[in-house]
Amino acid sequence: MVFLRFNISALLTFAIDYLVFGAFFALSSSVGLSIVFARLCAGAFNYTVNREIVFRSTRRHSVTLLLYALTVLLMGSIAYVSIKALAASGTNVYAAKIFIECVLFLFSFIIQRELIFTKQKDAPGEMRVTDWCTYYDTRSTCSDITSKLAFASFKKDMARFAPGLKSLVELGGANSIFYDRFKSLFPHARLSLVDRCAPTEAFARKISGDPNTAYIQRDILQDDLTEYHETADCVISFGLIEHFDEADTATMIDRHFALARPGGTVYISFPTPTWLYRLTRGLLEFIGRWPFHDERPLTFDEVLRTASRHGTILKQGMSYRLGLTQGIIIVRKTA
Repeated sequence: MVFLRFNISALLTFAIDYLVFGAFFALSSSVGLSIVFARLCAGAFNYTVNREIVFRSTRRHSVTLLLYALTVLLMGSIAYVSIKALAASGTNVYAAKIFIECVLFLFSFIIQRELIFTKQKDAPGEMRVTDWCTYYDTRSTCSDITSKLAFASFKKDMARFAPGLKSLVELGGANSIFYDRFKSLFPHARLSLVDRCAPTEAFARKISGDPNTAYIQRDILQDDLTEYHETADCVISFGLIEHFDEADTATMIDRHFALARPGGTVYISFPTPTWLYRLTRGLLEFIGRWPFHDERPLTFDEVLRTASRHGTILKQGMSYRLGLTQGIIIVRKTA
Protein backbone atom coordinates (compact mmCIF):
# COMPACT_ATOMS: atom_id res chain seq x y z
CA MET A 1 0.00 0.00 0.00
CA VAL A 2 2.87 2.37 0.76
CA PHE A 3 4.48 1.68 -2.60
CA LEU A 4 1.12 2.06 -4.36
CA ARG A 5 0.56 5.43 -2.68
CA PHE A 6 4.10 6.42 -3.61
CA ASN A 7 3.42 5.54 -7.25
CA ILE A 8 0.27 7.65 -7.34
CA SER A 9 2.06 10.55 -5.67
CA ALA A 10 4.95 10.19 -8.09
CA LEU A 11 2.65 10.18 -11.13
CA LEU A 12 0.93 13.36 -9.97
CA THR A 13 4.27 14.97 -9.14
CA PHE A 14 5.75 13.91 -12.47
CA ALA A 15 2.80 15.41 -14.31
CA ILE A 16 3.32 18.74 -12.52
CA ASP A 17 7.08 18.58 -12.98
CA TYR A 18 6.91 17.65 -16.67
CA LEU A 19 4.30 20.27 -17.56
CA VAL A 20 6.20 23.03 -15.77
CA PHE A 21 9.51 21.85 -17.27
CA GLY A 22 8.06 21.80 -20.77
CA ALA A 23 6.46 25.21 -20.46
CA PHE A 24 9.60 26.84 -19.03
CA PHE A 25 11.93 25.16 -21.53
CA ALA A 26 9.75 26.34 -24.40
CA LEU A 27 10.18 29.90 -23.11
CA SER A 28 13.83 29.81 -22.05
CA SER A 29 15.49 26.90 -23.92
CA SER A 30 17.48 26.36 -20.71
CA VAL A 31 17.58 22.83 -19.33
CA GLY A 32 19.06 23.96 -16.02
CA LEU A 33 16.55 26.70 -15.28
CA SER A 34 13.68 24.53 -16.46
CA ILE A 35 14.65 21.72 -14.09
CA VAL A 36 15.07 24.10 -11.14
CA PHE A 37 11.71 25.81 -11.64
CA ALA A 38 9.88 22.53 -12.24
CA ARG A 39 11.45 20.93 -9.16
CA LEU A 40 10.39 23.83 -6.94
CA CYS A 41 6.76 23.57 -8.01
CA ALA A 42 6.55 19.78 -8.00
CA GLY A 43 8.69 19.41 -4.88
CA ALA A 44 6.36 21.45 -2.69
CA PHE A 45 3.46 19.25 -3.74
CA ASN A 46 5.42 16.00 -3.42
CA TYR A 47 6.84 16.79 0.03
CA THR A 48 3.42 17.46 1.52
CA VAL A 49 1.76 14.41 -0.02
CA ASN A 50 4.62 12.01 0.77
CA ARG A 51 4.94 13.13 4.38
CA GLU A 52 1.26 13.26 5.25
CA ILE A 53 -0.30 10.59 3.03
CA VAL A 54 2.29 8.21 1.56
CA PHE A 55 4.64 7.55 4.50
CA ARG A 56 2.65 9.25 7.29
CA SER A 57 5.82 10.40 8.96
CA THR A 58 5.84 11.54 12.58
CA ARG A 59 9.30 13.16 12.46
CA ARG A 60 9.65 16.92 12.90
CA HIS A 61 9.18 19.06 9.81
CA SER A 62 12.55 20.69 10.38
CA VAL A 63 14.25 17.32 9.94
CA THR A 64 12.19 15.89 7.11
CA LEU A 65 12.18 19.13 5.13
CA LEU A 66 15.99 19.45 5.28
CA LEU A 67 16.57 15.82 4.28
CA TYR A 68 13.97 16.06 1.55
CA ALA A 69 15.53 19.24 0.15
CA LEU A 70 18.97 17.59 0.07
CA THR A 71 17.49 14.58 -1.71
CA VAL A 72 15.75 16.78 -4.27
CA LEU A 73 19.03 18.64 -4.84
CA LEU A 74 20.90 15.37 -5.30
CA MET A 75 18.33 13.90 -7.66
CA GLY A 76 18.09 17.16 -9.56
CA SER A 77 21.85 17.29 -10.00
CA ILE A 78 21.96 13.73 -11.26
CA ALA A 79 19.05 14.43 -13.59
CA TYR A 80 20.72 17.59 -14.91
CA VAL A 81 24.03 15.90 -15.69
CA SER A 82 22.35 12.86 -17.20
CA ILE A 83 19.86 14.78 -19.35
CA LYS A 84 22.61 17.10 -20.62
CA ALA A 85 24.74 14.10 -21.52
CA LEU A 86 21.93 12.34 -23.38
CA ALA A 87 20.86 15.53 -25.13
CA ALA A 88 24.45 16.11 -26.28
CA SER A 89 24.46 12.65 -27.81
CA GLY A 90 21.43 13.51 -29.93
CA THR A 91 18.63 12.20 -27.72
CA ASN A 92 15.47 14.29 -27.60
CA VAL A 93 15.55 16.30 -24.36
CA TYR A 94 11.98 15.36 -23.40
CA ALA A 95 12.60 11.66 -23.96
CA ALA A 96 15.86 11.93 -22.03
CA LYS A 97 14.05 13.42 -19.03
CA ILE A 98 11.48 10.61 -18.95
CA PHE A 99 14.19 7.94 -19.10
CA ILE A 100 16.32 9.48 -16.34
CA GLU A 101 13.34 10.05 -14.03
CA CYS A 102 12.33 6.39 -14.35
CA VAL A 103 15.82 5.26 -13.40
CA LEU A 104 15.88 7.53 -10.33
CA PHE A 105 12.37 6.57 -9.22
CA LEU A 106 13.21 3.48 -7.14
CA PHE A 107 16.21 5.14 -5.56
CA SER A 108 14.01 8.02 -4.46
CA PHE A 109 11.45 5.65 -2.89
CA ILE A 110 14.09 3.83 -0.86
CA ILE A 111 15.73 7.03 0.36
CA GLN A 112 12.42 8.61 1.40
CA ARG A 113 11.09 5.50 3.10
CA GLU A 114 14.25 4.50 4.95
CA LEU A 115 15.95 7.81 5.69
CA ILE A 116 13.51 10.72 5.51
CA PHE A 117 9.85 10.03 6.27
CA THR A 118 10.30 7.59 9.12
CA LYS A 119 8.12 7.07 12.18
CA GLN A 120 7.98 5.02 15.33
CA LYS A 121 6.78 1.53 14.53
CA ASP A 122 4.49 -0.63 16.59
CA ALA A 123 5.99 -3.58 18.41
CA PRO A 124 5.69 -6.89 16.50
CA GLY A 125 2.23 -8.38 16.96
CA GLU A 126 0.95 -5.30 18.80
CA MET A 127 -2.35 -3.89 17.56
CA ARG A 128 -2.58 -0.13 17.45
CA VAL A 129 -5.36 1.26 19.60
CA THR A 130 -7.37 4.37 19.01
CA ASP A 131 -5.98 7.36 20.90
CA TRP A 132 -9.35 8.76 21.94
CA CYS A 133 -8.09 11.62 24.07
CA THR A 134 -6.01 12.97 21.17
CA TYR A 135 -8.90 12.38 18.78
CA TYR A 136 -11.26 14.46 20.91
CA ASP A 137 -8.72 17.29 21.05
CA THR A 138 -8.10 17.34 17.28
CA ARG A 139 -11.47 16.28 15.90
CA SER A 140 -12.12 17.85 12.50
CA THR A 141 -15.17 19.73 11.27
CA CYS A 142 -16.03 16.60 9.26
CA SER A 143 -17.09 15.04 12.56
CA ASP A 144 -19.85 17.61 12.92
CA ILE A 145 -21.21 16.63 9.51
CA THR A 146 -21.23 12.93 10.34
CA SER A 147 -22.78 13.61 13.75
CA LYS A 148 -25.60 15.53 12.09
CA LEU A 149 -26.37 12.56 9.85
CA ALA A 150 -26.16 10.07 12.71
CA PHE A 151 -28.35 12.18 14.97
CA ALA A 152 -31.08 12.38 12.33
CA SER A 153 -31.72 8.64 12.74
CA PHE A 154 -31.52 8.89 16.52
CA LYS A 155 -34.02 11.78 16.66
CA LYS A 156 -36.53 9.87 14.58
CA ASP A 157 -36.17 6.75 16.70
CA MET A 158 -36.48 8.61 20.00
CA ALA A 159 -39.74 10.23 18.88
CA ARG A 160 -41.10 6.73 18.30
CA PHE A 161 -39.62 4.64 21.11
CA ALA A 162 -38.68 7.03 23.94
CA PRO A 163 -40.71 10.25 23.82
CA GLY A 164 -40.52 12.57 26.80
CA LEU A 165 -37.52 10.93 28.46
CA LYS A 166 -36.17 12.72 31.52
CA SER A 167 -32.69 11.26 31.88
CA LEU A 168 -30.16 10.32 29.23
CA VAL A 169 -26.71 8.73 29.49
CA GLU A 170 -24.21 8.74 26.63
CA LEU A 171 -21.38 6.23 27.02
CA GLY A 172 -18.16 7.32 25.36
CA GLY A 173 -19.38 10.89 25.41
CA ALA A 174 -16.19 12.89 25.99
CA ASN A 175 -16.61 16.34 24.44
CA SER A 176 -19.85 15.00 23.01
CA ILE A 177 -20.45 16.16 19.45
CA PHE A 178 -24.12 15.47 20.16
CA TYR A 179 -24.35 17.73 23.22
CA ASP A 180 -26.04 20.69 21.53
CA ARG A 181 -28.45 18.42 19.69
CA PHE A 182 -29.29 16.52 22.88
CA LYS A 183 -30.10 19.76 24.67
CA SER A 184 -32.21 20.97 21.77
CA LEU A 185 -34.16 17.72 21.55
CA PHE A 186 -34.50 17.18 25.33
CA PRO A 187 -34.12 20.66 26.89
CA HIS A 188 -35.25 19.59 30.36
CA ALA A 189 -33.69 16.12 30.53
CA ARG A 190 -30.76 15.25 32.78
CA LEU A 191 -27.74 14.39 30.58
CA SER A 192 -24.77 12.34 31.81
CA LEU A 193 -21.67 11.92 29.65
CA VAL A 194 -19.38 9.05 30.62
CA ASP A 195 -15.83 8.66 29.30
CA ARG A 196 -12.36 7.90 30.62
CA CYS A 197 -10.89 10.95 28.84
CA ALA A 198 -11.04 14.33 30.52
CA PRO A 199 -13.11 16.97 28.73
CA THR A 200 -11.24 19.68 26.88
CA GLU A 201 -11.15 23.08 28.54
CA ALA A 202 -13.53 24.48 25.94
CA PHE A 203 -16.10 21.72 26.47
CA ALA A 204 -15.78 21.88 30.26
CA ARG A 205 -16.56 25.60 30.12
CA LYS A 206 -19.46 24.92 27.78
CA ILE A 207 -21.25 22.55 30.16
CA SER A 208 -20.17 24.22 33.43
CA GLY A 209 -23.24 26.45 33.51
CA ASP A 210 -25.66 23.63 32.74
CA PRO A 211 -27.03 22.10 35.96
CA ASN A 212 -28.70 19.30 33.99
CA THR A 213 -25.45 18.01 32.49
CA ALA A 214 -22.90 15.89 34.38
CA TYR A 215 -19.51 14.75 33.11
CA ILE A 216 -18.47 11.42 34.63
CA GLN A 217 -14.80 10.66 33.96
CA ARG A 218 -14.68 6.91 34.45
CA ASP A 219 -13.46 3.85 32.53
CA ILE A 220 -16.67 2.17 31.39
CA LEU A 221 -15.03 -1.22 30.86
CA GLN A 222 -13.13 -1.37 34.15
CA ASP A 223 -15.74 0.35 36.34
CA ASP A 224 -19.37 -0.81 36.20
CA LEU A 225 -20.58 2.54 37.65
CA THR A 226 -22.59 0.86 40.41
CA GLU A 227 -23.84 4.13 41.92
CA TYR A 228 -25.53 4.99 38.60
CA HIS A 229 -27.26 1.64 38.05
CA GLU A 230 -30.85 1.76 36.79
CA THR A 231 -31.05 5.56 36.86
CA ALA A 232 -31.46 6.45 33.16
CA ASP A 233 -34.54 6.49 30.95
CA CYS A 234 -32.27 5.98 27.95
CA VAL A 235 -28.64 4.84 27.56
CA ILE A 236 -26.97 5.37 24.22
CA SER A 237 -23.63 4.97 22.46
CA PHE A 238 -22.49 5.91 18.99
CA GLY A 239 -19.46 3.98 17.77
CA LEU A 240 -18.25 2.57 21.09
CA ILE A 241 -18.69 -1.18 21.40
CA GLU A 242 -16.71 -2.03 18.23
CA HIS A 243 -13.38 -0.98 19.75
CA PHE A 244 -12.98 -4.10 21.88
CA ASP A 245 -12.52 -7.81 21.40
CA GLU A 246 -15.61 -10.03 21.44
CA ALA A 247 -15.61 -10.63 25.21
CA ASP A 248 -15.17 -6.97 26.11
CA THR A 249 -17.74 -5.93 23.52
CA ALA A 250 -20.26 -8.13 25.32
CA THR A 251 -19.26 -6.53 28.63
CA MET A 252 -19.73 -3.04 27.17
CA ILE A 253 -23.22 -3.97 25.97
CA ASP A 254 -24.06 -5.25 29.47
CA ARG A 255 -22.91 -1.89 30.89
CA HIS A 256 -25.60 -0.11 28.86
CA PHE A 257 -28.37 -2.18 30.41
CA ALA A 258 -26.95 -1.90 33.92
CA LEU A 259 -27.44 1.87 33.77
CA ALA A 260 -30.92 1.81 32.21
CA ARG A 261 -33.91 1.68 34.53
CA PRO A 262 -36.39 -1.22 34.18
CA GLY A 263 -38.57 -0.38 31.20
CA GLY A 264 -35.94 2.06 29.93
CA THR A 265 -34.46 2.17 26.44
CA VAL A 266 -30.99 1.26 25.19
CA TYR A 267 -29.81 2.64 21.84
CA ILE A 268 -26.60 1.25 20.34
CA SER A 269 -25.11 2.29 16.99
CA PHE A 270 -22.12 0.40 15.55
CA PRO A 271 -20.37 -0.05 12.17
CA THR A 272 -21.30 -3.06 10.07
CA PRO A 273 -19.11 -5.03 7.61
CA THR A 274 -20.92 -4.08 4.39
CA TRP A 275 -19.09 -3.58 1.09
CA LEU A 276 -19.76 0.17 1.40
CA TYR A 277 -18.16 0.25 4.86
CA ARG A 278 -15.10 -1.64 3.61
CA LEU A 279 -14.77 0.63 0.58
CA THR A 280 -15.11 3.85 2.61
CA ARG A 281 -12.72 2.67 5.30
CA GLY A 282 -10.25 1.42 2.68
CA LEU A 283 -10.17 4.83 1.03
CA LEU A 284 -9.65 6.59 4.36
CA GLU A 285 -6.86 4.19 5.31
CA PHE A 286 -5.29 4.65 1.88
CA ILE A 287 -4.99 8.42 2.31
CA GLY A 288 -3.93 8.13 5.95
CA ARG A 289 -7.08 9.62 7.47
CA TRP A 290 -8.30 6.66 9.53
CA PRO A 291 -7.71 7.14 13.28
CA PHE A 292 -9.76 4.18 14.57
CA HIS A 293 -7.08 1.49 14.36
CA ASP A 294 -8.80 -1.03 16.64
CA GLU A 295 -12.29 -0.70 15.15
CA ARG A 296 -13.85 -3.96 14.01
CA PRO A 297 -17.23 -3.82 12.23
CA LEU A 298 -19.83 -5.95 14.03
CA THR A 299 -22.57 -8.24 12.81
CA PHE A 300 -26.07 -8.03 14.25
CA ASP A 301 -25.74 -11.60 15.51
CA GLU A 302 -22.83 -10.70 17.77
CA VAL A 303 -24.56 -7.66 19.27
CA LEU A 304 -27.93 -9.37 19.67
CA ARG A 305 -26.42 -12.36 21.49
CA THR A 306 -25.89 -10.08 24.47
CA ALA A 307 -28.52 -7.39 23.98
CA SER A 308 -31.45 -9.78 23.56
CA ARG A 309 -30.86 -11.24 27.03
CA HIS A 310 -31.80 -7.92 28.62
CA GLY A 311 -35.15 -7.12 27.07
CA THR A 312 -37.31 -6.77 23.95
CA ILE A 313 -35.80 -5.75 20.62
CA LEU A 314 -37.70 -2.68 19.42
CA LYS A 315 -35.63 -2.06 16.32
CA GLN A 316 -32.89 -3.78 14.36
CA GLY A 317 -31.98 -1.67 11.36
CA MET A 318 -29.31 -0.22 9.11
CA SER A 319 -28.35 3.39 8.46
CA TYR A 320 -26.76 4.15 5.10
CA ARG A 321 -26.54 7.88 5.77
CA LEU A 322 -22.78 7.44 6.19
CA GLY A 323 -20.38 5.51 3.99
CA LEU A 324 -19.32 3.76 7.20
CA THR A 325 -22.66 1.97 7.39
CA GLN A 326 -24.14 1.77 10.87
CA GLY A 327 -26.22 -0.91 12.49
CA ILE A 328 -28.77 0.33 15.02
CA ILE A 329 -30.30 -1.75 17.79
CA ILE A 330 -32.92 -0.39 20.19
CA VAL A 331 -33.97 -2.50 23.16
CA ARG A 332 -36.61 -2.02 25.83
CA LYS A 333 -35.11 -3.29 29.08
CA THR A 334 -37.18 -5.86 30.90
CA ALA A 335 -39.23 -4.23 33.62
